[in-house]
Amino acid sequence: MLCLKAGRLGSVPASFCFLFEYVRLVVRLLGGTVGRNLLLFPHPETTQAFPEADVLTFGDDVLFSGHVYGHDFSQMHLKFKATAIGPHTYAPDAWQAQVLPGTTLPHHTTLDTVGRASFFPGVAVKPHATYRGNPAARVS
Repeated sequence: MLCLKAGRLGSVPASFCFLFEYVRLVVRLLGGTVGRNLLLFPHPETTQAFPEADVLTFGDDVLFSGHVYGHDFSQMHLKFKATAIGPHTYAPDAWQAQVLPGTTLPHHTTLDTVGRASFFPGVAVKPHATYRGNPAARVS
């Protein structure tokens, strides 16, 4: 029952985006796997940035501001795919970035995106790398 109520929570006002503990709690209550020292800064719609939290995994020491999705309509029917943000991922300014279903960002990934960027499965595969663009491409 608590998870159903948490799923109906309103947006976090823009002036309260620093309340990453609230966002982390919502993701955890909705079934997401949350690592240590996770800082989530969705812009600012909590439940819209992580709509399928139960298939999402966030590693340790992650700073992330993008949108992460777990639903896939590519075969003309709804399918949920596990999506993971690896440990030590750094994406503080990626609030328009979209990590699509089935994607796993490797450890020590940096998302250098100020505008829109899409991360598909198989795009970001090298650890200790920086990605930019739409679709994302490795720049270092």
